Amino acid sequence: MLEELQEIYLESLGRRPTIDEVRYMIELSLKVNGPGLFHELQTSSANHEDVLVRKNKTIKYSAGDVVAFKIDEKLYGFARLIKKVELGYVSEVYSETAASPSEGLSVINKIKKFPVILDTFSLLEMGEGEWCVVGNAKGENDEKVDGLTFVFGTAPYDLKSIDVHENEQKISENDSIGLPPYEQMGDEDVKELFEDD
Repeated sequence: MLEELQEIYLESLGRRPTIDEVRYMIELSLKVNGPGLFHELQTSSANHEDVLVRKNKTIKYSAGDVVAFKIDEKLYGFARLIKKVELGYVSEVYSETAASPSEGLSVINKIKKFPVILDTFSLLEMGEGEWCVVGNAKGENDEKVDGLTFVFGTAPYDLKSIDVHENEQKISENDSIGLPPYEQMGDEDVKELFEDD
């Protein structure tokens, strides 16, 4: 497994993974998939500081940060990180686009999609796509996040709800209707939101 991971890193990033990156991937995999694979699995809940490390430069990111992402050669989109969960950050993606990332705070107004879970590890720490932090702001969905519930599993046999505090419970297929999926969005997933614009 580690040899395959090393090959992936060398092919896509031109370097080997750091021990912290490997540790993070293992911990995340155990938290997401472990309970279904192992009996009475206890996972660490230590809060790791979110850090973007790219080209020997360290930039912190946190709740409230507005991030810009490149949609194509001439267009950037924007999203705002709201609350950290195991898979990344519950976020909102804005409808507005701009020619430059620096325009983000002045143009964002209308929400295109909420809630989404952005895979901040891949997007901001591993460098998938072109993403950067352009500022920090409060938003209308800050108060709504604590009441959010997502759905994951396979219908109709193994559906569960999970809230932003990681509380899980089995639910019926009917109870799952209307709940957003508990899944990460990567660079291509977010760009697809803008394909019909």
